[in-house]
Amino acid sequence: VEAACLVHNDPSSKLLLKLGFREEGLARQFLCIDGRWQDHRTFGILHTEHLAQI
Repeated sequence: VEAACLVHNDPSSKLLLKLGFREEGLARQFLCIDGRWQDHRTFGILHTEHLAQI
């Protein structure tokens, strides 16, 4: 599973990390929001990593 959030969205980043996601990188100019291209932090978690948390 992968997820992304705006670079400055610390609450979302913290939640993803708390859920076991790993930060995988930066997607530059990932989405156009309100007419501006925004960078996003990308996160991912593998099925096996999720199972290990249960």
